[in-house]
Amino acid sequence: PPVRGGGAPAPPLGWGTRWGGGGPQGCWIRQDQNWSVGVPHGMEVPGWVAAQIRRHAVGTSALNEREQASLGPLLAKLTTAITEATGAEKVYAVTFGEAFPHWHVLLMARDSAVPAAHRGAAFMLNRAEYVDRDAALTIADRIRALLAGRADKSAR
Repeated sequence: PPVRGGGAPAPPLGWGTRWGGGGPQGCWIRQDQNWSVGVPHGMEVPGWVAAQIRRHAVGTSALNEREQASLGPLLAKLTTAITEATGAEKVYAVTFGEAFPHWHVLLMARDSAVPAAHRGAAFMLNRAEYVDRDAALTIADRIRALLAGRADKSAR
C-alpha cells in the first residue's frame, strides 16, 4: 500500500507522485514546518528515505537557522527509526545536490547482506539491484509508526 500520513502540498521534487492512492499528500512518512520525509521515486530501496526542505533552497548553506537547528534532531530520530525498522548495520546520510536543484539528504539503510563491493558510495551506484518498492513502502510505514510512537511517548 502507498505510504499515508501527509497533509501539505509536495515540495518541488514531487517525490511520491507516481505512487498509487493519494499522490504526494498521502505519501509522506513525516512532515513538519521545515521538512518532508518520504521514499524518493526511483530509489525505493527498503530503508532509504529522504528528508527534503519544505521551502525551496539549494545547498546546505542556504538553510536558515531554524532549519539548521532542526536538521540534527531530525536525522537522529530518522536514523534510529530506520535502524529499528530494518535492522540495518549502517545508515548512510548523503547529500549531493546534483540531480535535483532542491536541498535534501538521503538516508540509506545498509544491512550485512550487502557485499563489501557495494558498501559506501558504491551502494548508491548499485542501488538498482536493491530496489523493492513494496518492501520500501512497508518499511516506510514501520518508520512512520516508530516516529509516531516516540512522539506519543514524549508528549506524555
